[in-house]
Amino acid sequence: MASFKNQAIIGFVAVIVLGGGYLFFFSGNGSTSASVTETTANSAQDAFTTMLAQLRPIVFDTSVLSDPRFLSLVDITTAITGEPEGRTDPFAPPGAGN
Repeated sequence: MASFKNQAIIGFVAVIVLGGGYLFFFSGNGSTSASVTETTANSAQDAFTTMLAQLRPIVFDTSVLSDPRFLSLVDITTAITGEPEGRTDPFAPPGAGN
């Protein structure tokens, strides 16, 4: 009898919580979320415009690229040689199906 009583109380509390969650998330006409989204979009747009205004005056000096010291640099990269492929199934026991 006590088990049924506990289950009934837990079920009732769950229904109350689910109903409250439903009302919280799905009630209203949506004007509050629209104004929040609009404010967020406006603040993001303002931040982008401010950052863009700060970046526009940046000018890069490209005379470095025609400097003789830069032009005398030599590429010292080495070619990457291919390695043999491994086993088809690396987790298979050695000698099984290769």
